[in-house]
Amino acid sequence: MKMATTDRGAFLRVAGLGRLSPALADGAPRLAPEGDGAGRCGWQPFFEAVEQAGLAIAWDPEDPAAASLVGRGAARELAHPGHPASPLAEARRFIDALRPKPPAP
Repeated sequence: MKMATTDRGAFLRVAGLGRLSPALADGAPRLAPEGDGAGRCGWQPFFEAVEQAGLAIAWDPEDPAAASLVGRGAARELAHPGHPASPLAEARRFIDALRPKPPAP
């Protein structure tokens, strides 16, 4: 089930899960996949462009790399994501992913 939101934290979380980067193409915001450096920018200019264009992020939790930007009106028709896990659980998951795994016996 697709979800959508305008929450900046969700933008960052989905982009991280999908390995997407903020980018601007002729001033229009887009999410660039890993390896696509064209138009990449920082998050602040990206969010300013998203606000000006009245966009939200839409994604399928099963495939965050397929996230896209949609109009806020379309986003209202999709389910609101809420927060699937507490911020502490998300932070622990992130830290665990960074830790080296011990060799298998």
